[in-house]
Amino acid sequence: MRVTEENVVQQLKLKNEESISYVLETYGGLLHAIIRKYLQGNELDVEECLADVLYKCNLEIQPPYNIGSLGDTAPTKPDGKGAEHNQ
Repeated sequence: MRVTEENVVQQLKLKNEESISYVLETYGGLLHAIIRKYLQGNELDVEECLADVLYKCNLEIQPPYNIGSLGDTAPTKPDGKGAEHNQ
């Protein structure tokens, strides 16, 4: 699916690899500037931090609880209960 401003969060949650590229292309300059402001180190440190931020975003963002046709089993929520407990 094509990643857009309207669906980027959803695509990140669905682990669409193109979503990280979209975030980098769209917000990479801003992220880079913010990191550079706080690190004030060499460019290699800034690039490494940016990579860590993107990696962490991809690693930590949770998939939606009701994923419908993407699978038979809904993922477990952080409280340990499945999606069926939402009803």
